[in-house]
Amino acid sequence: MQTYAIKPASAEEIYQGFVGQTQKILGEPTYSDIRLLRTSLYENAASVYSNRGGGNCGHLGMLMDDTTYATISPTPWVDPPEPPATPVLPPNPTGPMITEAHRVHAQAVKERQECQNVDRALTRTIIEAVEPLFLKPFHRPYIGLLGQSTKSILELLMTNYGHILPHELEGNREALSKPYDATGEPFQVLIDRFEEARTFAQDGQLPITDAQLVNSGIVVLTNTGTLDRFIDQWNDKAPADRATWLQFKTHFQPRVLAYQRGRNVETTGHGLAATRYQHLNPDSRNDMLHMDEAQTALLTMATTHTELIRQLAELQERVATLVTQKSTNTGGNGPQGKKKKKNGTQYCYTHGMCAHTGATCRNPGQGHNNEATAANPMGGNRFGLASNMTKQE
Repeated sequence: MQTYAIKPASAEEIYQGFVGQTQKILGEPTYSDIRLLRTSLYENAASVYSNRGGGNCGHLGMLMDDTTYATISPTPWVDPPEPPATPVLPPNPTGPMITEAHRVHAQAVKERQECQNVDRALTRTIIEAVEPLFLKPFHRPYIGLLGQSTKSILELLMTNYGHILPHELEGNREALSKPYDATGEPFQVLIDRFEEARTFAQDGQLPITDAQLVNSGIVVLTNTGTLDRFIDQWNDKAPADRATWLQFKTHFQPRVLAYQRGRNVETTGHGLAATRYQHLNPDSRNDMLHMDEAQTALLTMATTHTELIRQLAELQERVATLVTQKSTNTGGNGPQGKKKKKNGTQYCYTHGMCAHTGATCRNPGQGHNNEATAANPMGGNRFGLASNMTKQE
């Protein structure tokens, strides 16, 4: 019979593998201090893998409250149960059944111990961040914080030091009715505003329900006047499929993003660029805007240059055609029906017998040859040559 023993990661190994950087809190913790500490703990818990709670959030579910966790995962988190001391065998087990029972038991022991070690590592983070004086009220005689979960210690810190006043809670709810610009603001702006309001209200012991979030979200989107078709699609869903904040985000986020991308294709200019970079700090946003303007100017210059070259080539081609036509038309009683010009005493390759030589011609034709003469035209215009030769004879 095979015996299984799967070693879990120790609390020290888990602590050393944490990704979040936790800042030391100087003096009595404030609400903001505890929020930052909690965010760091969330990041660290999520960085340690677990297949529980949907399998995508690590051990976050063991630290986060159920309401908030439900907004990021449709699968609730359940702490690993304490396994029995020995494997549970079925009646009349076969050898393979016994082996499998031992494997399952060893995996359950490992999962339970590893979850406990994650909690110990997270508690160590709190102890190192908060001065001992302000953790003393939560100590138990002789054992200190031992036996208390990180989640419960966080709740005690918030209750004792995270003071939120009634008027702050009342003002917080105004975030749920603040207008949203669907043509210029990313949808994440609305999501972050609503989730921040919900977190603040929950910390103040006056929670905002999913139903309130969803209802306020629909009102805000309706007031944009541009997202009616998405709201109609939402209303067409069964009540059970449009009841939670997670369902709201899943429905509207991709649709609003597609709508905004469609508008961006049709919209140009500095205003759109400013929207695209609004998540950056002012200096970085200005730098990006200037780069966009420079690129647009260069593109315009390149386009203009190319167009000018094309127009010049067309003009040159037209001039050459006109010169050729003129040379042909001045050759006598041709198809153009032009009148014959009087014979001159000089010879020009382009114009025949005229008042100038080829070297002094001001309008030479294509293939013009300065060396051509009346005695040797070299293939040039023969206008006036016959009559001139007769006169000379």
